[in-house]
Amino acid sequence: MSCYFRVCFFLLIFFMASSSVLWAQAEFHPRVSLSEEYNDNIFLSDDNEQDDWITTVSPGLNLTYKNRSIRALIDYSMRFRFYADHTEENDDRFKDVQRGSASLWFFEGRPFTIKLSEVISREAIDQRDTLFSDGDLTDSTTVYKTVISPQYRWHLAPTWSFVTSYDFHYIDYVDEAGDDYLKHVGRLSLQKEMSTYTTLSANATYTISDSDDERDDHTEQSYTFGINHQVGPRTSISFEGGYSLIEYDMGGDSDSITMDTDLRYKISAVLTYFLSYSQDYDASVSDGLTQNKKASTGIEYEKGSLRSSVTLYWRSSDYERTEEEDEYYGAGYDLDYPLSSNLSSHFDIGYEHALYDPEDKSVDSYHLGTSIAYNYRRIKTSLGYRLKIKDSDSNGSDYINNIIKVTVGLHF
Repeated sequence: MSCYFRVCFFLLIFFMASSSVLWAQAEFHPRVSLSEEYNDNIFLSDDNEQDDWITTVSPGLNLTYKNRSIRALIDYSMRFRFYADHTEENDDRFKDVQRGSASLWFFEGRPFTIKLSEVISREAIDQRDTLFSDGDLTDSTTVYKTVISPQYRWHLAPTWSFVTSYDFHYIDYVDEAGDDYLKHVGRLSLQKEMSTYTTLSANATYTISDSDDERDDHTEQSYTFGINHQVGPRTSISFEGGYSLIEYDMGGDSDSITMDTDLRYKISAVLTYFLSYSQDYDASVSDGLTQNKKASTGIEYEKGSLRSSVTLYWRSSDYERTEEEDEYYGAGYDLDYPLSSNLSSHFDIGYEHALYDPEDKSVDSYHLGTSIAYNYRRIKTSLGYRLKIKDSDSNGSDYINNIIKVTVGLHF
C-alpha cells in the first residue's frame, strides 16, 4: 500500500504550521454523508436475483492551501457500506474504503516547477466490461497512483521556449490480480508562440516501464508535433500527433501512429459543439499494454445553472499481450436543471453496444438515472433512481438492476 498520500498530507500540515500568517491562506472543509439504498439485484444476476438494503457512511474533508511557492489541494474520504442481509459483502476494511486525491505544486509560474500527486480510487480488474463498474460488488480493486513531475522551462527568445521534464509514475493495486508497475518518462519539447492565438511544439519522449508481469516490461520512443490554435472568437483547435515505437524486454516490438486532437466550436453564447479523437498506448489493470482509440462528438448547452449535453462516442481497445480486441459504440444525454435557488434536478440516459473478439460476443447496455437534490445552508439531501440493463448474446450475462437511494449530507 502506498504511503505517499500521507506524505503529501503531512507536508501540507508542516507548511501551514510553520507560520501563523500561513493559516490565513488555508481552507479546511470537513463533511459527512449518510445514504440508504435499495438494490433489487446486488450481484447483477440474470436469475436468482437477490435484493438488499445498503447503508453507506462517507466522512471526508477538503483542504486547500496557497502561498508564494506552494499550492495544495487535498480531498480525502472513506466510503463504508453495510448490507442488511448480505453482511459478508460489507465494505469496512481500511484498504477498501479509501478514496482521495492530493496535489502539491511547487514554484508555479517559475522556470523550475515540481508537481506531486496521489490518487486513491477503485478500478475494475476486468476492464473489458466497465460501463456499470461502480466499485461495489463488481470485480474491482483499490489502486494508488503516485506521480512526481519536475519540469524546467528555458526561454531561448521572447517567442521560443525549451522545456525538459521527467515524470515518475508508481501504480499500486491492492488486489494481487492487478499488475503494479513503475514508469519513468523523460520529455523534451521545443515550443514556438506564433501569435497570441497559436502555439507550435515539437516533442520527443522516452519511457521505461517495469511491471509485475515481465512480459509487459518495455521501452517506448515517441516523436510528436503539436499545435494549439484559437480560430477567431468561436473556434479552438488542439492537436498533438506523431509516431511511437515500443520495444519489449523479452523481444518483439510494436509501433503505431499516436494522436490527441480536440475541436470546439461555439455555435452561440450558450451552445458549443465538440469533436475529439485520440489513440495511444496505456497499461490495463491485469491484461498488459493496450492500444486505445477513442472518438467523441456532441453538443453542450450551458446557461447559468442549466446544463445539458448530447454525446456520441466510439472506442476500441487492442490488448497486446492477450491478442484480444474490444469495440464500443455509444450515445448519452445529460441534463442538470435548477428548479429553484435551493432545488435542482438531474437526468441522464445512455446506450452502448460492445463487440468482443475473439469471443465473437456482443453486449447491449442501457442506463437511465434521475435525481432531485435540495440544499439548505450546510445540509444537502437527495433522492435518486437508477436503472441498468445488460442484454448479451451469451447465456448467463443478462440482467436488469433497479436502485433507489436517499442521501443526507452535512458539510462545513
